[in-house]
Parts: sequence; structure tokens; C-alpha cells
Amino acid sequence: MDTITIRNAALTDAERIAELANELGYPTVPGQMRERLRRLLGTDGHVVMVAEEAGQVLGWMHVRLRPQLTSSDLAEVDGLIVAAQHRGRGIGERLLRAAEAWSVERGCRQLMICSNATREDAANFYARVGYRHLKVWRVFVGDLAGPRS
Repeated sequence: MDTITIRNAALTDAERIAELANELGYPTVPGQMRERLRRLLGTDGHVVMVAEEAGQVLGWMHVRLRPQLTSSDLAEVDGLIVAAQHRGRGIGERLLRAAEAWSVERGCRQLMICSNATREDAANFYARVGYRHLKVWRVFVGDLAGPRS
């Protein structure tokens, strides 16, 4: 019997979501995550979902709407992680299918996922569950707090 449930995240999940974010390589402490979750939960255009089994969060995903000027609106996965010891159980795919349903309900025809080029396991996973590699991007970030030269 399948004992994994997918549900919307709650503030009480912040500590575990932070732990998993750290596992993905994004240093986060529970207090920061609680504030980020507080800001996102209930905000139109965003959803954070968790995969849970026996009261333990095994993975999470953040999806947001991306209204477009030059094409149809789409949704984007901003983060997806399943705890290392629980990978291979179909949890990531279940989270993705829930994100797809959420996106379709909001009028999107595509779900986009950007993945670090060094994460080969992630790329293989996305291909295996039906996503195609579209392009390679260069990502630029400007520091808004400091001087620009």
C-alpha cells in the first residue's frame, strides 16, 4: 500500500524543508525558511508541496507561475528535492505530477524546470519522467546592494 501523501506545505514544515534545502546545496536555517514560507504560503502564483510518509517530510517542491509577454504563460519549478535515502521510490515524480496538475488548473500549458548543469542525476530523472532538454542558458546575477562598475 502507498503511504506517501503529497500536500501543500505548512509553516510547521520549515525546519525539515530547510534541512532538505541544505542537502541540495542551498544553505538555509529554519528561521530563514519559516520567513520565506510565511511570505509564499497563500501567495497567488506560488505553491510549496511536500511529500510525506508517516509524518515525516521526505521531499518538497516550490512551483511558481510565470506570466509571459512573448508566449503562453507557464509555470516553473523553483526547487525540487527528495531526501537522498528516499530517492528511487517515485516521490520526485509524484511531486512533479502534482505540480503539473496545479499548473494546468491555472491555465499553463508548460512546466519548466531549470537544473544545474552539474546535476546529471537530476537531468536523467527529468528525462526519464518525460521532460525534454530545451536549451542551455547563461545565468547572470546583479548585486543590488552594492555599487556597480
